[in-house]
Amino acid sequence: MSLPPKPAAMADNDWQLIEECSRGSLPAFERLYQQHGGRMKSIACNLMGNTSDAEDAVQESFLKVYRSLKSFQGQSSLSTWIYRILVKTAMARSWCRTFAAMPC
Repeated sequence: MSLPPKPAAMADNDWQLIEECSRGSLPAFERLYQQHGGRMKSIACNLMGNTSDAEDAVQESFLKVYRSLKSFQGQSSLSTWIYRILVKTAMARSWCRTFAAMPC
């Protein structure tokens, strides 16, 4: 599946990063992590309440981002899309922790 055309409102550098990551470029994915990892960990710490769970949520979120980049539509900014994945992941992990007796 190829990426759709670059949305007019999206920054060229974000779109280029998405294209490189979707082609499997490890250096591009490392840049993506460098740009967003710190803020993601901060958000996850606020949501999860502890560093260990936050780091797990960030790691899981980046795996989801990596697997989903080819389906990125550009209907929001790259950072909004990534942070939304993080929030959903953190909420799911918190829910599972709350109901630990249930399989997740």
